[in-house]
Amino acid sequence: MGRFYQNYFNLTVIYVILTLGAITMIFPFLWMISTAFKPPSEVEAYPPYWIPKAPTIANFTEVLNRAPIHIYLLNTVLVSTCVTLLILFFCSLSGYVFAKLELPGKNILFLLILGKLMVPFQVTVIPLYLLINKLGLGDSLIALILPFMIGAFGIFFMRQFIISIPDELIDAARIDGCGEFGIYWRIILPSIRSALLTLAIITFMDSWGQYFWPLIVIRSPNKMTIELGLAFFTNQYFTDYGPMMAGAFISLLPVILVFIALQNRMIESITHTGLKG
Repeated sequence: MGRFYQNYFNLTVIYVILTLGAITMIFPFLWMISTAFKPPSEVEAYPPYWIPKAPTIANFTEVLNRAPIHIYLLNTVLVSTCVTLLILFFCSLSGYVFAKLELPGKNILFLLILGKLMVPFQVTVIPLYLLINKLGLGDSLIALILPFMIGAFGIFFMRQFIISIPDELIDAARIDGCGEFGIYWRIILPSIRSALLTLAIITFMDSWGQYFWPLIVIRSPNKMTIELGLAFFTNQYFTDYGPMMAGAFISLLPVILVFIALQNRMIESITHTGLKG
């Protein structure tokens, strides 16, 4: 009985800590929704309060009137979709190479790729910016796609799934005359659909929320993404919080809906990744 109560106490403490953490993370999101439906007088009220006394959609109307948000959304969808598709192709292909092909120095190269996970993106910004400009791709949507078409995490994630596919299946395909790309296309990809879906969700969400890199390379208003577009509601002296929160809500809504619909499959795949290899 003593061990039972000890385990029960430990689980209670863990759940309390996780609950407090969840509340802390969801707090800004709830405040964003509340502010998005408040009139200007309530946004600046002190002390602040959660539930709007006079809810309004004026902030959403102002967002649509003051900025071409449909263009920002279209650019964001285009960039995020292209990055996601390229990540899925190149990372799954690389994962197949590292998981199933015998190449000299393969393990050392894989460790170097894993080491890239510890290098912050900000460290590579200056050389990447200079390279993009030398290629003549500055101030273009291609500049938002090209640097992210393959990633260390994606390669690791795909390798962990592909390594669990039986070698006998691949050897049988080789005996039947199937080439390496044919094996990848006809056997590997159908076997890792859940992993591809999970990587697609993670990549799309990450690409959708990019701000730092687009801020550096994009100058034309008609090529801005939704995150850059929200900056129109901030200037040197004043921040229009109501429309900004409404724009942020519009920006996050598609990603949140996708995550809610597919979260179980994503968690299952991430757990599977940690058990393989």
